[in-house]
Amino acid sequence: MQNRRIFISLIAASVVGLLALFIASFVVKDEEASRTSMVVAAAEPIPMGMPISSTQLKLIQSPGESLPGGVAHFIEEMVGRVPKADIKAGEVIFDRMLYSASFSSGLAFAISAGKRAMAMNVNEVSDVAGFVTPGAY
Repeated sequence: MQNRRIFISLIAASVVGLLALFIASFVVKDEEASRTSMVVAAAEPIPMGMPISSTQLKLIQSPGESLPGGVAHFIEEMVGRVPKADIKAGEVIFDRMLYSASFSSGLAFAISAGKRAMAMNVNEVSDVAGFVTPGAY
């Protein structure tokens, strides 16, 4: 009789413990889901100087509390913007990595796709310095 009571108590404690574990796991999952947010990342490598298309971007989940300012949460915010440097696939895209939407860098972005610029010797008289910056291809 004594062994039966101990056995029933052990089973009841195990059931209550498993139930508490099950409930706690749902609470923790809900908290983790509320602390994450969707951010824009590169789906493929994005070359510098070329406008970004929506096919080059994807949304990924990221911990919401550790995100610095300037991160985009919607793909539409980044479409058409021009990266200042190459962006690797999977990299989260920040506003500081892109030129502003109204940016015009003189001659560097006036060159159409598939075309190349040619350098010419200039002197102080025909000075047009500052239109093309280092690293602009």
